[in-house]
Amino acid sequence: MTVSREIGPSGEYPNKELMSVAGNIALNYIKESLPLLHIAVAKGIGRNVVGSVLGRPEDEEIGIDKIGENVITGIIDRENLPLQVYSEHADPFIAPKEGAKLRAALDPFDNSSEYKRGLPTPVFTCMSLYDLDNNPLAGVTANLETNKVYLNIEGKNYVIDDFLKGTPPRRIFKSERKSIKDEGATIAMYTGSNQYSRLINSQFRDMIDVMHIKGRTFANGGAFIYGPLAEGAVDAYIMPREPREEIDAGFALAHFANMTSLIVHKDGRREPYRFDRSKYHEEVDLFICASTPELAEEIINLQNKAA
Repeated sequence: MTVSREIGPSGEYPNKELMSVAGNIALNYIKESLPLLHIAVAKGIGRNVVGSVLGRPEDEEIGIDKIGENVITGIIDRENLPLQVYSEHADPFIAPKEGAKLRAALDPFDNSSEYKRGLPTPVFTCMSLYDLDNNPLAGVTANLETNKVYLNIEGKNYVIDDFLKGTPPRRIFKSERKSIKDEGATIAMYTGSNQYSRLINSQFRDMIDVMHIKGRTFANGGAFIYGPLAEGAVDAYIMPREPREEIDAGFALAHFANMTSLIVHKDGRREPYRFDRSKYHEEVDLFICASTPELAEEIINLQNKAA
C-alpha cells in the first residue's frame, strides 16, 4: 500500500469568511501574547508547577502556561468571539463559548518541561484554528526568545523573522525531500522524555542506520515543529504515541504546507491525520508528518518490524 496525499478531508475549501476571521484571531493572539511571554521568558518567570496534564503523567502545567491562556480568553471576552479553545491543560476546553463557529487548539507554552528545568531549549506558543467540521483555517507559532513567528493566513504560510521589530513577512514552503537517505535529510523526533526516547530507539534504529552521514536527526518536536516543517528546515517529524494535543496546536501550518500527515496504527492501517475535538486528549500509535508521500512511505517501510 502506498501513501496518498490528502489535504482537505472534506474535499472542500474552507469557508473564506471564517478563514479571514480565524487569521485575524491568530494574528491578534500573537500581537498580545508574544510581548508578555518574551519578557517572562527573558526573566525566567513562571517555572513553578501549577497543575497536571490530563492523561500525561510525564508532563505538567507551569505558571507561564497561564499567560497564553489568559490572553486568548481575554480576546474572546473583549471581542465577543464565537470561539471555543481547547488546551492541553484543560478538560475539555478553557473557553466554552456557546454558539461557537470556530475552535482553537492551543499549546500556550511548548517545551515547558525543559524551561522548568532551566535548560537552554527554545520555547514557543502555538495555536491552530478550525471550523466546526474540523478543517484547519489558520495558525500561528512563535519562538518566545527570538520572536520568530510562523503564521498561516488565508491558506498561505509566512515567516516573520522578528515580529516585535516589525520584520516584513515572507512566504515559506516545505521541502520536496523524497528519501531519508539524501545528504541533506533532516528528521525530527522528540527524545526529551525517557518514554519517547526508548520507543524511538526500538522502532527506528534501522531508519537512522541508513541515513546519510551528513543527515540530521533533530531531537525535538511537539506543537512548534510544524513551523520548521512548513519552512522546509525539517523534512519529516516522526513520533510514536504522539498526543493529539501536541499535533493539533501546530497542525494548520503543516496542513496548508501540503505535508503528508498520517496516523499509522499498530495493525499497519494508515489514515490521513485530522483534528477531532472528541479525541483531543488521546494519543495516536504512530504519527508521521513528511514533506512528500514518498518520504512518508520510506519511513514506514524502515520502521523496525519487531517493535
